[in-house]
Amino acid sequence: MAMLGPFDYALWLVGFAAELCVPLFAIRQRQFLHYFSLNFYFLALVASEILSFFILKTYGVASLEYRYFYSYTDVLLTVVQFVAIIGLYRHVFDDMEAAKYIRRLAVVVLSVISLVSFLIVQGERSALTTRFAIVLGRNLYFTGMLLTYILWAAMFKRREARTRLLLIVTAFGVFFAGYAVTYALRLLFPGLPVWHAIPPVLGTLLALSLAYTFAKVPEEERIATQHAGGAEGSPACSSSVLLNVSLVLAGGIAAGAQFFVSYCRVFLRSVAGRRVSDDVRSLARLDDCEPSADALPRLFSLLDACPPVAEKRPHHVRLVRWYGTMMRFLGGQSFFALRWGRAWFHREGMACAHFAVVTLDERISAMRNLYERYVTKVDRS
Repeated sequence: MAMLGPFDYALWLVGFAAELCVPLFAIRQRQFLHYFSLNFYFLALVASEILSFFILKTYGVASLEYRYFYSYTDVLLTVVQFVAIIGLYRHVFDDMEAAKYIRRLAVVVLSVISLVSFLIVQGERSALTTRFAIVLGRNLYFTGMLLTYILWAAMFKRREARTRLLLIVTAFGVFFAGYAVTYALRLLFPGLPVWHAIPPVLGTLLALSLAYTFAKVPEEERIATQHAGGAEGSPACSSSVLLNVSLVLAGGIAAGAQFFVSYCRVFLRSVAGRRVSDDVRSLARLDDCEPSADALPRLFSLLDACPPVAEKRPHHVRLVRWYGTMMRFLGGQSFFALRWGRAWFHREGMACAHFAVVTLDERISAMRNLYERYVTKVDRS
């Protein structure tokens, strides 16, 4: 059974104290209700940390109970985090009387994300609820990152902004960018244990940043966003904008890669373990072995020669082809084909090849059934 070390407990203690300090400092400054959604998010984090500690102490970090607890509380906390970010929108646009429109937009966005997440996992044959929770959490993280950067850009469009609010939005932007980049690197190099330690560090830094902001930055303090030192476009302002734009770009690329990989892997899992007919295995020259990534060009050429017949999702084949081609290319590069990444690229390539063989079997079977129905219809006429 996996055990937690001194670093894990020290990080948990620092993060727990910082998360608790955020609403406490807000109460001390009589700003708790003013930032209610944000403070509620950190109170939910505190409650989750307490429950997590007792579950870890009772069942252990490798237990099934802890895994289910982590999966479901993570998506609930992500929803609360999404509401907190929407609350920051209300602070930025409070002078435009746009509160009711922001609430409606939040409900629409959350509904669309939930629907898209369900459509992604509806092909799962088992653990549908768990998979839906995981995919919904990832999609909300991606959406929260985009909303944070849009909010940051809107604040910089104004002549000045509240310093506390700008620091809060920037802290969330760095948190989302770091989380997305870490997830993307973990997909490329899954064997490194450091990737599992970075997200808790990012969460602790977020809590520390907001605790410092509430403790040291007055609510009435403002900062110039378009004019620094009396001159528009000064080097200090330009360098700050360039740094944040770089973070936005890196986070956007990493989050896009994360969403694409997660989306494609849902298709691969939907056909995992499915057997194909001996005729198709012989046609694909597989014999008794499993298809490898090197067979992808030949397998997709066979798919091109066998057009789909009433296929429900033909775009899935194109996405898996792109994904398999990317895995095959990266696995062949000396930089990416390290000890930690080679096995993962190989497994993903084999999964794409298996998807192609299963799809080929389904298309040939559909063509055969169509031909049999046509022959039967001709015989009757």
